[in-house]
Amino acid sequence: MDHTIYCKCGEYLGLTTEEICERCKLKTKIKQLEDERRMYIEEKALFKQQVEQLELECKDYRKAADFAVKENKQLEADKERLDLLENLPREFSGKIILRMSTTGRGFRLHESSQKGAVDTVREAIDNYKKSMN
Repeated sequence: MDHTIYCKCGEYLGLTTEEICERCKLKTKIKQLEDERRMYIEEKALFKQQVEQLELECKDYRKAADFAVKENKQLEADKERLDLLENLPREFSGKIILRMSTTGRGFRLHESSQKGAVDTVREAIDNYKKSMN
């Protein structure tokens, strides 16, 4: 029985327990390293994509937060404006109404004894808003 061994590439190995030659071992190792490199590059690209997505989401959150801050400042300013109107001295009837002008020159917010006049500016605005629907 012949105990001479050949590698799968055909190289003679002689009397050994090895099944592949050094060249084939190196080729296998190179292929393994190339596969690992390719996987690393793919993972790196995926990671970069995820980072970009997170940056976009953060940008959207920052925009939303900035808008909320501006909105809150606007609401505070609106509250101050309404409070100013609420606290103006009332000398006629003490009641407030918001209505369209009877002469067609826009809206009017004023003291009135007319039907529909209410105690607060906020109520008058709310009533006008309801009448528009």
